Amino acid sequence: PLPVLLALRSLEIDLGEATSFEEARDRVRRVFGIANFSHAGSGPTDFRALADTILKDLDGIEVPTFRVSARRADKRIPFTSPQIEREVGGVIKQAKGWTVDLEEPALTIHLEMLPDRSFYFFGKEPGAGGLPTGTGGRLACLLSGGIDSPVAAYRMMRRGCNVYFIHFHSYP
Repeated sequence: PLPVLLALRSLEIDLGEATSFEEARDRVRRVFGIANFSHAGSGPTDFRALADTILKDLDGIEVPTFRVSARRADKRIPFTSPQIEREVGGVIKQAKGWTVDLEEPALTIHLEMLPDRSFYFFGKEPGAGGLPTGTGGRLACLLSGGIDSPVAAYRMMRRGCNVYFIHFHSYP
């Protein structure tokens, strides 16, 4: 199994041994400003060693087709993304015997290459999206018992606002 690690586009959370991915996933998917995240593994930048690390996590998985999709976070890495995809994908194809399908693969292996290490993951989890909390100012929301107030507050929270809730109840 993959190490317990959440890889967000510019954020890495190492959960350690005590926290399960399921628990972290349930919390992270409700955080505004996160479009998607992944359960990722970490490996070396050497293509052969990286492919061997990925193959260990693919043990027991059988699919008819696959593809490797690479992204370089640092453009000073001396290889292009297509070169990385061909090299790592070639090792995996030889070891597993799977067919490469670039259009509609059954499995996509995503690679994020950094200068000192690389991340790999097999799928993306959806996040709450929107803007990070605190980037849109502060506002107050009057909760009077209808559905329109909480919906409006939720929509403003997705736009990065800190919302302070005020309950109003008045007897006739």
